[in-house]
Amino acid sequence: MTHARRRHLVACSWFWAWVPVGAGAALSLISFVGTLTVLPVALVVFLMARKPSIRESSFGFLSGIGLLVLYLGWIHRAGEWIDPRPLFALGSALFFAGIAGHALRERGRL
Repeated sequence: MTHARRRHLVACSWFWAWVPVGAGAALSLISFVGTLTVLPVALVVFLMARKPSIRESSFGFLSGIGLLVLYLGWIHRAGEWIDPRPLFALGSALFFAGIAGHALRERGRL
């Protein structure tokens, strides 16, 4: 395996490690569980952001927020109380913006 390929795989792994951290941070902001999760999430963000090679993959945080918003849209898919379409649009935009940002950063364009 070449050095460039190994670096790419490590960066993608860290990207996906950031995804649950982003989802956890968003959950901390929108639910009563937030009082229990905000400190662990903040600690994980602090620890992950300390190392530059891990911090470079932090666009996964944005994708994690998008996944949580997509999940909220799926929960409300019947549309009884909340129209799920804006949630699906926002969640998709955040999820794919995180992926695009990571891809651009990996190519050196961001």
